[in-house]
Amino acid sequence: MKFNGSDYRLLCGQGFSYRCEQNPESSVVFEEFNGFSSSVRAFVPSKGKAEIWTITIKNSTDADAEFSLFNCFIFNKAGTMGQVAKWDCKTGTVYRAGFPYYVYYDEYESALKRKNICFLTSDTTPDAYETNTQRFFGSDNPFSVPVSVKNGRLSCGQSDYGSACGALQFDITLRPGEEKVINLLAGVTKDISDVQTLKNEFLNVEEKLNEVTDLWNCRIQSFTVETPDEALNALVNVWLKKQAVFLSKMNRATTYCPVRNQLQDAMGYAMIDPDDAFEIVCNVLKNQYSNGSIKGWVMTDGSAPQKLCLIDHSDGPIWLILCITNIIELSGNKEYYDKIIPYCDGSDATVLEHMKQAARYMGNKVGSHGICLMLDGDWTDPLNGPGRKGKGESTWNTVALIYAIRKLISVFPDVELEAVADTLEKAVNDNAWDGSWYYAGINDDGIPYGSHLDSEAQQFLNAQSFAVMAGIVKGERLSKITSSMELLKIDTGYLLFSPAFEKYNEIWGRISAKNPGTAENGCAYCHGTMFKAGADVTLGNADIAFETLYSVLPINPKNPTEKNCQSPTYIPNFYFSVKNENFGLSSQNYETGSVAWFLHFFVESILGIRHTTNGVTVNPMLPYNWSNIKASRRYKGEIKNYILNATDN
Repeated sequence: MKFNGSDYRLLCGQGFSYRCEQNPESSVVFEEFNGFSSSVRAFVPSKGKAEIWTITIKNSTDADAEFSLFNCFIFNKAGTMGQVAKWDCKTGTVYRAGFPYYVYYDEYESALKRKNICFLTSDTTPDAYETNTQRFFGSDNPFSVPVSVKNGRLSCGQSDYGSACGALQFDITLRPGEEKVINLLAGVTKDISDVQTLKNEFLNVEEKLNEVTDLWNCRIQSFTVETPDEALNALVNVWLKKQAVFLSKMNRATTYCPVRNQLQDAMGYAMIDPDDAFEIVCNVLKNQYSNGSIKGWVMTDGSAPQKLCLIDHSDGPIWLILCITNIIELSGNKEYYDKIIPYCDGSDATVLEHMKQAARYMGNKVGSHGICLMLDGDWTDPLNGPGRKGKGESTWNTVALIYAIRKLISVFPDVELEAVADTLEKAVNDNAWDGSWYYAGINDDGIPYGSHLDSEAQQFLNAQSFAVMAGIVKGERLSKITSSMELLKIDTGYLLFSPAFEKYNEIWGRISAKNPGTAENGCAYCHGTMFKAGADVTLGNADIAFETLYSVLPINPKNPTEKNCQSPTYIPNFYFSVKNENFGLSSQNYETGSVAWFLHFFVESILGIRHTTNGVTVNPMLPYNWSNIKASRRYKGEIKNYILNATDN
């Protein structure tokens, strides 16, 4: 595989080789076999809901060759309302149509808006087609050769209420040295009659690829760095931007999501395109109520709320304040604070007032100790036991809110909000200190959790890191906090808490049902490690901050790609943290807020090139052995170049 200059080849027996090349704008697979060479290139155009696949086959033998080329796209399931897949002879297209699932009688009209068809078409007329997954594969074994390929012919049949696919067959004859190119277009549209127009638009393939290449070149130029570490340069300059753009622009490839993800992902995207990111958060703001609260989870496709959308996670106002402040500061456009956005229950207000109202709301949602309520969960959403009765309090909620408020009032001084933050600080310091760290909180029954008295989950990382970031820890407590966080350090980052739960604990809830050392149950959770890096930069610990940031990367020499088994192109959600044969393995899950915070702290703190609505400041915190580091960053459309040195710290 080839990642930004590095080339990895897989040899699969005599006469056969395989190579994969990953670029920001496309993925290409090359094969050589028995005198033939082929490539399959895939990319997503910069506009529209489609993807383009280009298949190229060349006969390098000295004889004519006759063969069939098969391809198959599995269409997403249409739901229990039924689906049908057909062939449209007018456009030469296989397509699947089905009505979206809905429950209530009066949801029919809104479901109409979600009705789509999935299609596969080509610039070359196929010789046969298939619409049914079972008929194509003939087996549940994904590693077996499909029965249709073995038989050499697709059925050309319709699929009714089955698992639908789009498969095409091309019978090809190539003379010696001859090459064949076939372009496929897969996409989504509202009406099959639109496909011909889409074919005419999208199958000017090289033009569409050039548009995507230009777009990615522009995104890459948003900031660049040349450090002594080439693998780090590739991640920062290319691949983490790719991850940040995908998570935000594609809404993590889902319609079911928490606002914490939407806002943090938009913050990561704002490092690349802050103005577009601001438009994203304006849509998120429309889910806020006029009292300052905001829906914790939303369905972005207009369908009825379900599952987590029906419960009350308490951390939404924090991210609303913190992420939007960061995004507007990155843009340099102070007038964004004055944009009018409606509340979801009527009336409207400026973006700034939306944020202030969020702070007021959450600052008043406190328990008997003056600490913010947990409700159904805070950032650690599977920690759903301590606040299920509505009385439990969350230390993280409180210190994170203080951090968010102080971030906002550093831009817009506000006496009222400053008093809110000071009151919350006193409540935490008076009621949540455990001797060497802060409790994770106080549960519904008034009992601290995340305490040295607990046999499991004694110390929670996030409560400590955000307390440092919020500036509420001073004197002897600060040295104890920093020492306690280091107790959570392992080769792949920092444990979210320790010890992990070994079995279900009804007091703590869903988090204890997860396997030990995985996900939020006491693993090296990359998101939490990024917040630890935030504490490091707050304290001015340049080398420690850089080491903390680096620990979550798949290129970390203490847990290299050969051990973590992940391609070096993204930050995963977590690494397995139980000391067994799986220790250090990547979760392979790219859906994480870690990338947003990595880019934020690396560029704005380590490189120290900080963007605000008042201009640009440069104050690097480079590792001690770095010198003459070249960097560039775009601010309000203009790219500026910098030379940075560790001695500038």
